[in-house]
Amino acid sequence: MVRLIVDDAGNRRAFNVGEGRLSIGSGPEAKLMLSAPGIATVHAEIEVHGGKATLHPKPGVTPPQVLGRAANGPVVLQHGVPVKLGGATVTVEYEGQPAKVGPVQRGGASAGGVRSRRDSASEDDDERPARAPRKSGVPTWVWIAVGIPLLAGAGVFVMSNVLGDSAGAGAASAHAYYVNAIDRKKNAQYPQALEQLARIPEGAVLEPKLAADVAALRKELETMIAQSDEQARNMMFGQQYFDTQLKGFVERYMSAQTTSAEARVFMRRAKYFREKWPTHTELDWVTRQEARFKGAIDLSKPPTFDDIKFEVGSLTWDHPANYREAFVVVNAFQASATGADAQNAAAFIVELEAKRSAWFTDRMEQARFHFERKEQSKSVGTVLSIIRFAGVESMEDAAADQLMRFGDMLPWFRGYRTNDPDGFAVVSKNRIIAEFLKENKF
Repeated sequence: MVRLIVDDAGNRRAFNVGEGRLSIGSGPEAKLMLSAPGIATVHAEIEVHGGKATLHPKPGVTPPQVLGRAANGPVVLQHGVPVKLGGATVTVEYEGQPAKVGPVQRGGASAGGVRSRRDSASEDDDERPARAPRKSGVPTWVWIAVGIPLLAGAGVFVMSNVLGDSAGAGAASAHAYYVNAIDRKKNAQYPQALEQLARIPEGAVLEPKLAADVAALRKELETMIAQSDEQARNMMFGQQYFDTQLKGFVERYMSAQTTSAEARVFMRRAKYFREKWPTHTELDWVTRQEARFKGAIDLSKPPTFDDIKFEVGSLTWDHPANYREAFVVVNAFQASATGADAQNAAAFIVELEAKRSAWFTDRMEQARFHFERKEQSKSVGTVLSIIRFAGVESMEDAAADQLMRFGDMLPWFRGYRTNDPDGFAVVSKNRIIAEFLKENKF
């Protein structure tokens, strides 16, 4: 039996995990939804097989930390060893093992376990050399009588020198830490450089120039770390888009003969990906696929009704369904359609509205189901997906009204803004949420 202990920004819970894969993240597509900051939509997966759990980090995310080290690939999780994912901690425990892992024993251990001092003594007494006879000399009381005054005097001398030079020693160590920080900055080790500056003694009296240099470097490092974190998050979102909307799309729909409808959708998504993530490492793959499919579509010609039906389907078949964008596509087509295309578009919109209504009812029921089971992360994620993807004000307001009943939503919005800024930008425009954020000066 594998048991998972989750500390989600102070919200602690535990449950058993069966065989298979458990996705972990902040988005509704994750089976285990977390609300702590710094967690991607799908941050990692834990695979349970044969009674053992293996951590699989997702590409492009900030790597999970195991024993203080970044996990960039699969890691078999040991009993009781915590895994850091953003601001959350996940710990695996195996049945039959103690609840906590004790300190590692060093030395003196045999295959059968750690030998106690008493056991070692009883086994080795015959092999120990006999004690050397005690030598005669100056009585101990003489050394005590003479030594204590000498040591006291030496202590006064040492302490007076230490106290007198503490400011100078602090300044000297500050300069050394400053130099170490500069070296780490040159190697782009910004957090490590900031740690060096943090080691400067608080009471150190620094020369004005050194104090100014330290302050300037600290500010520069904080800016670099923030920019690096933002870039990492942006690349993570790019990787997620690539995996689901490009590579995943090709694998699902374009493995055999490619139709013009499929090629059109791919080309539009490839263009969006290239413009939003111009330095992404997967651009070479995108370029190769564009060359592969460009013969199947003439983008200078307007889309046909069949093209639009397929594109709308690609937006609403998968989870989460994106009705907001689907209606943008079909309404744009209807605006310029004539004859049979206009009639087909009008009928298709009626059909799509009915599907959206059924989707909305299902998602609200799903949110209520999770809420009643105390699965607040899943419930919040489901409601947010409605507000983000419904594309109709009445449904968005109903979902937002439900969201406000969950209690203090500020921590959730902080995490959402950090982990999915594009989604937050859409959700925050809802009038109910916008008013809430304004009232709380968010």
